[in-house]
Amino acid sequence: MWRPDERDTTLSPARDIRAGGSFYIIDAAGVTGIGKTMDNKRAYITGVTTWSFVILGGYHSMRALYDNFALSSMFSSPGFMLGLAGSTVPVELPPLARLAAQNMRFMFILYFLVSISVFVTGIGLLLKRAWAFGAARSLFYTAAACCLVILLFPGLLVPEPFVHEGIAPAPEFNEAVGRMRFWLRVIIAPLGAAAFWAGAAGFEKKRES
Repeated sequence: MWRPDERDTTLSPARDIRAGGSFYIIDAAGVTGIGKTMDNKRAYITGVTTWSFVILGGYHSMRALYDNFALSSMFSSPGFMLGLAGSTVPVELPPLARLAAQNMRFMFILYFLVSISVFVTGIGLLLKRAWAFGAARSLFYTAAACCLVILLFPGLLVPEPFVHEGIAPAPEFNEAVGRMRFWLRVIIAPLGAAAFWAGAAGFEKKRES
């Protein structure tokens, strides 16, 4: 229990904390209650993350494996390669989309590697392995960093408005681009904050007491 500006020697054991010239005494029951609350929150985050990693990572691993096989069969077709080389788009692709289009095989392999990493991390969390907690924390922080980059530079994913010699030939397209940028930021900001919070609150490193 908290008692401001008062020293109660009947509490045992107790610890005094000085803050702003006042005394605050926390008894053992109060410290235990706070500790249990933090442990319950951490356990809940860990449990939700574990099963999310296992289910989503497993599903996307199988999906990525299938997509890679399908992509290999498509690239073996000369007609597909000719059609891809002759395809055009009305506007310049965003940088990430252009990177994905130019390195399609690599992107599908990367998709598989990320998916299998999430799945393996989920299995490790189920088995309560120490390395899995570090891997989960790294995945959350990486996701938060990616969200921050997209939040600051939405042009990496969303095309620029189509303007030719100072004239907008497709105003409906430009309006759609503006809405896409707005909703991308609205969605990506809470996702990044949630990823950072989950990594910090659920998988923080234990400090020596």
